[in-house]
Amino acid sequence: MAHSKCVNEDFKLHLFESFSLPLLTYGLNVVPVSGSELNKLNSAWNNVYRKIFCIKPWESVKELQILSHYCVVDRLDLKHMIDLSKMRLYDSVSTCQSDILHCCLRKALRSSIVKKMFYSYDVGTGCCVGFNSDFSKLKSTLIC
Repeated sequence: MAHSKCVNEDFKLHLFESFSLPLLTYGLNVVPVSGSELNKLNSAWNNVYRKIFCIKPWESVKELQILSHYCVVDRLDLKHMIDLSKMRLYDSVSTCQSDILHCCLRKALRSSIVKKMFYSYDVGTGCCVGFNSDFSKLKSTLIC
């Protein structure tokens, strides 16, 4: 895939995002990962960009992610994608009808890790509805 010459790079990236990214991030919105594990996963995802866009291993892909963020569709680095996935999970749980899931959500929202994540994006934990509307705050932290 990475060496095919007749396929548009945006299309290749879309295929990787559709098929490989879900496998790479499966379950990460509910399982805590250490900083070193997150760095390894982020490195693997950055290597996808390097292969597709022929970037040297020592060069950063952050500028390309930001550029593609403005030109094509919203693209974030892996850490931000995982955080967004967690916030979307909390949002969907907050709107469900299950008392058990609501209890689990309240417990999760009291966690220092979750509070720190919400604080870093300036999103309140008091009300779970509307996390998706705060996507712009999440995107702005990548650019700054």
